[in-house]
Amino acid sequence: MFALIDPSQNNLIVDLQAAEFPVAPPLTWAVAPNGAMVYGHTLTNGILTPVTTPTTQAQIQSQMTATPYQFINKFTSAEQLAIVTATMSNPSIKLWYDKMLAANEVIFNDPNLIAGLNALVTAGLLTQARMDVIVPPSLRSSNVTVL
Repeated sequence: MFALIDPSQNNLIVDLQAAEFPVAPPLTWAVAPNGAMVYGHTLTNGILTPVTTPTTQAQIQSQMTATPYQFINKFTSAEQLAIVTATMSNPSIKLWYDKMLAANEVIFNDPNLIAGLNALVTAGLLTQARMDVIVPPSLRSSNVTVL
C-alpha cells in the first residue's frame, strides 16, 4: 500500500492506494506504514479496516474537509489543466469551480461538491475511478456529519 502525503499539512496522509499514480506537487507518495489512518480507516498488515471507535471531532472533520488548495491538489496536473480549460467555455463548470475556490473549506459530503464532480465526469474531464479517489464514496455519504 502507498500513502499519499501532503507536506503542506505536516505530512498528513490524505489517501491510501494499492498503487501510485501521478499527483500534483506538493503531494508525494510513500510506502504506507502499518497503522496509517485515512478517512476513518486504518492500515493493518496491508489491509484497510474501518476504525470502529470514533476519533475526536477535529480528526473527523480533518478527514471530511480540505482547504480549496488541498482539494485542488488531489487532482493531477493534467486534470487541473483540463478543468481550468473547461471553465473558459462551460459556464456551469466555471461557476462550480469559482464557488469551490471561494469557499473557506471544501466539505466532501456537500451535495454541491458532489454535483460538480459528477459534472466533471459527465464532461469527460475526470473518470469515475478518479472521482472515487479524490472523494471516496464513503465520504460522499449524507450520513456523515461534520459539525
